[in-house]
Amino acid sequence: MAVYLRPCTGCPLRVGCKQRDEFRQRVAGLGLRSATFNCALLKSALAPGTRIVVRHPIGVETSGYSGEPYYDIVRVELPATIIGSGRDDFSCVIDRDALVAAIEEHEADADKLDIYRFRKTMKHTRIVRFLDEPRRALSPCGRPKRPDGKCDLRADESCCGAQFQPSEPMELANAG
Repeated sequence: MAVYLRPCTGCPLRVGCKQRDEFRQRVAGLGLRSATFNCALLKSALAPGTRIVVRHPIGVETSGYSGEPYYDIVRVELPATIIGSGRDDFSCVIDRDALVAAIEEHEADADKLDIYRFRKTMKHTRIVRFLDEPRRALSPCGRPKRPDGKCDLRADESCCGAQFQPSEPMELANAG
């Protein structure tokens, strides 16, 4: 009988993972149905600034049976930047240009662009793949920097920018 390994099931780093094989051998014969361990490989891969592709939902309006508006969800693969992470979860910001193109392609509501872009905490299984790009620089407020050097923020937000001068280096709080 197979053992359900968490966080290995659905992990984008699963193929060829030596740590997974080693842990599977360690729990073999114990009669377990599932086992959980802290994966150092996944934790290092989810570092802030890492570029990824996530499957992202977009609400699309279609016509219903009675002619009233009906909404459907379309999932699109879009590039993003991780802005924070825990043990096996992360938060990210979807790239604005790619999201605008996907919204235009599906004729979705562009007024909700910032709601779509700034994602809440998600499990690592939402990552389709890691991009082979260098890590993006993050601003002091934790948002990715745009090419012009400014923070990638919502339209109604302001950046802490120059006012924020930490006295000590900041570290992410451990989620576990």
